[in-house]
Formats: sequence, C-alpha cells, structure tokens
Amino acid sequence: MNMNSESVSSSMDHAMHMMSTTATSTMASMTSHVHDTASSTMTGMAGMASMAESATTAAADHGSMDMGGMHMYFTTNFKDYPVVFKGLAASNSGEAFGIFVLLFFVAIFARLLVFGRVYLEEVVWNTDSHSKIQGDGTGVVVAPALSSAQSCDGCGPKFSSEQESTHAVAQNKSISTVSSLFREFIKLILFVIPDIFSYGLMLAVMTYTLTYFFAVAVGSGVGNYLTNRLIENYRLSKPHGSCC
Repeated sequence: MNMNSESVSSSMDHAMHMMSTTATSTMASMTSHVHDTASSTMTGMAGMASMAESATTAAADHGSMDMGGMHMYFTTNFKDYPVVFKGLAASNSGEAFGIFVLLFFVAIFARLLVFGRVYLEEVVWNTDSHSKIQGDGTGVVVAPALSSAQSCDGCGPKFSSEQESTHAVAQNKSISTVSSLFREFIKLILFVIPDIFSYGLMLAVMTYTLTYFFAVAVGSGVGNYLTNRLIENYRLSKPHGSCC
C-alpha cells in the first residue's frame, strides 16, 4: 500500500510539474508575442510620424504652395510655375528673366495703346479742329475772314466767318458711312485690346511670384508715365476710366 501511495503521489507530482512547465512556457510565449506586437505597433506609429514629419518638411520647403500647387502668398519661388498659359513657365533664372521682360513690355504696350486711341481720335481723324485747339485751347474752330483784296464786285458772293464754319461742318458730315463704320471699329478694337492685356497682366500678378509682380508693376508705371508725357506734348485730352 505504501508503494502504491508513493507511486500515485509521484505520478501526480510529475503531472503537476508538467502542467506547470507547460503553463509557464505558454505564458512566456504569449508575453513574447504581445511584446513583439507592441514593438511592431510602436515601430509603425514611429514610421507614420516620420512620414508625416517628412511631408510637413517638404511642404515647408516648397514655399507657399497649397491647394494643388497654387501660390497663396508672395514668394520668390518661380520654378516650373505657369504664368497665364500652361506652357509659359520658367525652369531656371534665365527663363524667369525672359518672362519678366515679356511682362514688362506688354504692360508698357497696353498703356501706350490708350495714347494711340486718343491720338487717332483727336489728331488723325480731326486734324482741323486739333490745329485750332493747339492755338488757344478753346476747341472753337474759327475760319479765316476774307481780306479786302479778295473781295471785289465780280468775284462772286462773299461768305462771312460763320457761313464758312457752317460749310466746314457740312463737309465733315459728308464722310461716307463705310469710313465712319471703319473708324468706329478701330475705336472699339483700341478699347478692347488694352483691357485684354490688362486682365492678362492681372492674372500674371495673381501667381504671387515677386519676379512677375514687379515686372507688371514697373512696366505699368513706365507705360503710364510715357502715355501722360505724350498726351501733354500733343495737347490731347486725358482718357478717363481706363482699366487697371
């Protein structure tokens, strides 16, 4: 009996030892798995944080680019940024300077077109009146009076200054309809084209690139100066309500 009891007790001790060993092994395995999972999760989160930081740094290095690559405030970054047209972009400083020169002279040309319209209206298409305006600035057309040497009994009827002025007005009204329509068409073109250039230059300024902004601003200033000087030299009336 004692031997049987010892055998059963030994078997139970062996079984308990095996169960304890198995449980310990299982717990160690589970602990290792949890640790590895936590390590993997932490590594993934660290990787995501690193990617977010890299994206932020790249965005900061990109200057003021936002909303699909659009400039949102003034910047010196011009590389590969389109100006008005998709193909008009600079990849280096030389090309950026070329666009600067282009915008500069387009701005001057847009201002000079205003002078061209005023010059056509007041000089080319109204030569007689303009010559009198230059004399006294009143705009009154005064026809020269006939001298006493030109008047004689057999020389035909005599005309007063008022009659000759009326005759000049009648001659001006005799201009053909086709010619009048052509003049009005030219005037319309000279009203439209400066506005087209002005709005195109405004779009160039809205790129928020300082290089192009100064090209338009300086060019417009120079163009206004030249236009005003020419208008003063030719004693023309200054235009009103010009765009931009």
